[in-house]
Amino acid sequence: MPYDVTQENFGAKNFTSYRVNSNVTNHIAKGLGVYQFFVNNSVIVNSAIVVPENPNVIIENALTVFLGGNGTIKNIVNNQGKST
Repeated sequence: MPYDVTQENFGAKNFTSYRVNSNVTNHIAKGLGVYQFFVNNSVIVNSAIVVPENPNVIIENALTVFLGGNGTIKNIVNNQGKST
């Protein structure tokens, strides 16, 4: 995630770290890691990774890491998984 964003220009716009376009029907990603270090502002991101709900779109062994700063990532993939 970018370090110097705000809730208004990043979190509220539903930006994320890794997004697969909604028209994609086949995709595999393994070992994705997203880290968070929002330096100056408290930013809340719904999901670190957003992918289409499709059985052929596969995310394996994804994680999020809180390095410091402010705010949180609520979920790992598509509003599922623990927060940072």
